[in-house]
Amino acid sequence: MNSQSFLFMLQICDGNFPNGAFSHSFGLETLIEEGRICDAKTFQEALDDWFHLQLLPFDGLAAHIAWERADALDEDGVLEVAEIVCASLLAEQSRRGALQIGKRSLQVLSGLVKRGMTQRYWEKVSAGTAQATHSIAVAVAAADLGVEQDFATKAVLYSALSGLVAAGIRAVPIGQTIGQQILATGRGWIAAAPPLSGRQVADISSAAAMWEVAQMNHKYLNGRLFMS
Repeated sequence: MNSQSFLFMLQICDGNFPNGAFSHSFGLETLIEEGRICDAKTFQEALDDWFHLQLLPFDGLAAHIAWERADALDEDGVLEVAEIVCASLLAEQSRRGALQIGKRSLQVLSGLVKRGMTQRYWEKVSAGTAQATHSIAVAVAAADLGVEQDFATKAVLYSALSGLVAAGIRAVPIGQTIGQQILATGRGWIAAAPPLSGRQVADISSAAAMWEVAQMNHKYLNGRLFMS
């Protein structure tokens, strides 16, 4: 991976990437309202569960497989991963939010990577014949740029983790310094994650029941800072 590809990955995984993700908490706000998360300790514990039970085996594995198929120029394979992932998003608000973020991410990426699977994927999504999530969009763009599969997957994991920590800093609330300490702990989770090689689409899963129920219940909150 050359320096330009590395810098590109830093750009698209930055919190300022214009896909609207900052306005979503994906169930975090519900857990705060219910009192399950009330300080840095409870936030990090819940984040640990979310990372290992939902982010890694769901978005992380989906990105890993999508990269593999994009690298092989298997357009139908990429669309299959996206279809299964999008159909598996059970909570109404989180599903709508993930698809909006994914479509916007892919739109921006198609303007930055004007070739290959990224462009072809965007044509399908913009025509309304396919769906996208941020993780799959990033993985496809990374494959087009020759970014290594493992690096691309780790970048997807870090980007999602960083985004939820940013939401926690605002909503729990916790200070910026504590947020960085939690994010540093999260980097350890990413580094220690088991290898995803050899996994199949059927292995994409989520077992974070607390988070998924919170995502479903978010729409019933009386007051909301986030869209999901």
